[in-house]
Amino acid sequence: MEYKLIRSGRKTLALCVRKGVLEAHAPFGMPVGAIDKFVKEKEKWITDKLKAFADKPKPEILNYGSMVWYLGVQFPICARAGNRAGFDGKEFFMPPDLSADEIRDNVIKVYKTMAKKILPKRVEHYEKIMNVTSKSLMITSAQTRWGTCCAGGRLSFSWRLMASECEVVDYVVVHELAHLSEMNHSPKFWTIVESFLPNYKVLIKRLKSVDNNLKAKGL
Repeated sequence: MEYKLIRSGRKTLALCVRKGVLEAHAPFGMPVGAIDKFVKEKEKWITDKLKAFADKPKPEILNYGSMVWYLGVQFPICARAGNRAGFDGKEFFMPPDLSADEIRDNVIKVYKTMAKKILPKRVEHYEKIMNVTSKSLMITSAQTRWGTCCAGGRLSFSWRLMASECEVVDYVVVHELAHLSEMNHSPKFWTIVESFLPNYKVLIKRLKSVDNNLKAKGL
């Protein structure tokens, strides 16, 4: 069974399947024969992992005419003369003749631009209602966290949140602002969230759908 050998200063041998490729992470000096033997012993596990990757739905390759989500609604990607990319309320527009990777990069660029416009306003809105004040706001490319609140009141939100419905965006904003009062997920914290968004449990479930929608588009 073929594998990609990666040596490092680690003390043990480990296998992983990354993007359909088997990787063997081995210590410096470990004999290749010992690595081959270990791979042979783990053949069933490896086969199962490779099959799971092969069966996993492949994300859509974005192109002109593809539909992408913005605030819970799908809009088309369209070519427009010039060198600008943006969103005009009807479509994600960008220069013509771009490659699939360039189209994807421009979609993300538009998401980031819109996040910088919308999220500060939503934060300001709820700061007044919740009687709290944050110190700073940053837009990130986080894949596993929709938002964070660090000690001192520094907020960060993923641009991926722009694919969500407005209510879901507000939930993440309220969630992070609630941490300014309670830096934990105690019952008291959730009581704060619920006092401003009584249906927050429903909104949490919608975030999973948003994540799935983005992944389906390769975003």
